[in-house]
Amino acid sequence: MIAPSGTTMTDLNPAFSVIDWDKEFMVPVNIYTYYLNITETNQKDKPEWKLLHDLKSEYDLVDLSPDSMADLLDRLYTNGTLASRFEWNRDRRRTNSPPDVKPGDMEYKCLKTTESFEENECYGNSPISPSWTDVTGWFEYLIGNWIVVSDSK
Repeated sequence: MIAPSGTTMTDLNPAFSVIDWDKEFMVPVNIYTYYLNITETNQKDKPEWKLLHDLKSEYDLVDLSPDSMADLLDRLYTNGTLASRFEWNRDRRRTNSPPDVKPGDMEYKCLKTTESFEENECYGNSPISPSWTDVTGWFEYLIGNWIVVSDSK
């Protein structure tokens, strides 16, 4: 799986992910992300892919279930240090240290959303906006807000 980008885009290190699957149940077991440090590669004139992280160890996950992912997003929202590490990994550690992320960043809370309606409401905006430039939002508007999210915990 090539995600994040296998290219440098603007100024990122290229990366790819390898997903381990449970053969019997066909669910992901872990995700390993590898990156190529472009600066080092240019200096050595030889590419060397390095393990950036394995998802379970990096974020202290029991498994990759939806509940575990929801828990991770809650922790990213409340834990600035963890969110900083997440951002550093998302940028493929292009800097020498993680950025400073303060707890309570709505981006992490709103990552739990699955459609434009939910995302808009999460950020405190109207679920429907005539100023949408994203076609997805308009399709979701035409289909209707058929997903209702409740916090059962």
